[in-house]
Amino acid sequence: MNVHSARPSRARTLLTAVVGTLAMLAAFAVQEVTFGAGAAHAATRADIVTVAEGEVGNSEANGRCTKYGPCRTTAWCAMFAEWVWRNAGVSPVFTTDVATAVGTWGQQQGLWKARPSSGVGSPAPGDVVVWGAPGSGVGGHVGIVHSVHSDGTITTVEGNQNDAVVKRRINPVTQRAGTRNVLISGYVSPPNVTSANRPAESVNGDRYEDLLAVDANQVLWSYPGRSTGTFGSAVRIGPGWVDNYNRIAVGDSNGDGWADLYATATDGVLWHWRNDGDGTFGARTQVGTGWKTVDWFTLADVNGDDKADILAKAGDILNLYVGSGDGGFGSSRQIGTGWSQINRFAAGDADGDGDADIWGTKPDGSLIYWRGNGNGTFATPAQVGGNWQTIREFAVLDVNGDNNADIVGVKADDATLLRWTGDGDGTFAAPVQVGNGWRDFRLASF
Repeated sequence: MNVHSARPSRARTLLTAVVGTLAMLAAFAVQEVTFGAGAAHAATRADIVTVAEGEVGNSEANGRCTKYGPCRTTAWCAMFAEWVWRNAGVSPVFTTDVATAVGTWGQQQGLWKARPSSGVGSPAPGDVVVWGAPGSGVGGHVGIVHSVHSDGTITTVEGNQNDAVVKRRINPVTQRAGTRNVLISGYVSPPNVTSANRPAESVNGDRYEDLLAVDANQVLWSYPGRSTGTFGSAVRIGPGWVDNYNRIAVGDSNGDGWADLYATATDGVLWHWRNDGDGTFGARTQVGTGWKTVDWFTLADVNGDDKADILAKAGDILNLYVGSGDGGFGSSRQIGTGWSQINRFAAGDADGDGDADIWGTKPDGSLIYWRGNGNGTFATPAQVGGNWQTIREFAVLDVNGDNNADIVGVKADDATLLRWTGDGDGTFAAPVQVGNGWRDFRLASF
């Protein structure tokens, strides 16, 4: 079957139309009951991506495409995209099977984002990507945006691509699809989705996460992230951050979009400083004890609820403490072993799906990546870099605000500050120098 997502024009009897309509309404009614009763929150972009990725490999050959619609007799890419949105809890959704009509629906709903003729446009995870101008007729194509990468490419999940659901990385400027071999015309945003990716380390509350570091005089400074992937002028937070505290971490504890501070004292007490919503911090509050046994910890939203959780390494064990949203945390839960071989780690959202991923280094210089599953567990680790023994320390944060985590690190030999721009899949572009003179600084988290 050709890839175009257009229902073929053919004569139908009145009886067929009535039966088809009733069947469709019955199916929709069942789905609405399911989500109305079971959904604990509004749809998120992360939900859309998760649902779409779970369908990869379904095809006409194995028959697992029939749940989207009559895929054996009708081009079904729009059916697939509609099914993904609906099963992720999106409402309202389009109901057309013509790909270019999805673009028209997006325009009517005020959700359309046109792609400029020579540019990528502004795709985001969970969007429907449309090949062919809205309303231009059959022969187009649609898919779901999975992730957006720093080099301008995007990863998509598409139904009816070579008669199957496939995940692929494409260039939105040049990629053609459909029986008319058309270019991407734009993207349709899902309606009424909640933010699945609040700033985790943005002290000043903007979309660009900030780097925190302690200087030789024990003063803690914040360096605001900028859209260029660089940092603005340092903002002084306060003194006494080495002798008093042996570990510092940054994260948004309550989902208000402003990063808070956490630190463990040398006596094992865990302290919390809440951001006042203006880049300054209130008085410290004790939120835990017994943290002397923790070798290393980092803050990240592991379960996608917009509240920071703690990942803490104690010897060979990695523990998770789920954030309660008020600055405190639940009891520890062991989620990994074999962590004695990881000498440092940090976490952030690699792909904008709303839940944290982890990067860690081994003594041999390997950079290891664990993709978060969104439920407090992580996928099998994969090596995504080498030669990291030359990097003295690093932090994970989204510097440029593209919803893909970046890494910032200090090079051991010359104390330059480097940034590795995240590609949205756990890997990174080549490092770029963004500072120098960092020999006497320690980056948070440390």
